Amino acid sequence: MRLRELLLNIAEKPRNNINDLCIGFVTPDEKWSLKPINQVYNLLEGIVDAHIVFQGSLDAFRQLLTTSDDETADYDEIMRHIKILPLTYLGRLGQLMQDNLGFGINLDDYIPKNEPFSMPLRYPVGENLFVSKPYEPLPLPKYDRESLPQLIADDHPQWLAMYDKAWQLAFKN
Repeated sequence: MRLRELLLNIAEKPRNNINDLCIGFVTPDEKWSLKPINQVYNLLEGIVDAHIVFQGSLDAFRQLLTTSDDETADYDEIMRHIKILPLTYLGRLGQLMQDNLGFGINLDDYIPKNEPFSMPLRYPVGENLFVSKPYEPLPLPKYDRESLPQLIADDHPQWLAMYDKAWQLAFKN
């Protein structure tokens, strides 16, 4: 069974309360993402939209994705063979896996793998560290000419006026 078929089995199971986390899975031969849309997982080729990516062998994914009903599955041992990138979501990942995929993983003792994977990865969404941070509204700073860097252009007073106007516009937006 290929990775695609394993993930289709996951995607077809009904789930409650799927969050918006897109999960990528990569083997040396395949790249797929489970992307939630309207509380249903959609299987997409590639990992462009993935917030988090699991890298491992097809065997490791077979163990991880087909033993979810087996209470004796040793997920800690299985996860020793899977690399998780980026580590931004690691603190919430165990609960997210339980909620979204139906099996829990205890990642308290997870040690990130440092060995290279067989291919380069790019997952811009997952590299954005601000995705996992809560928004904290703060008041915009007030324009204060004296606290800004001063342009030294004595021979061009119109440049000074333009420079000052640019800062004023920046503080308004």
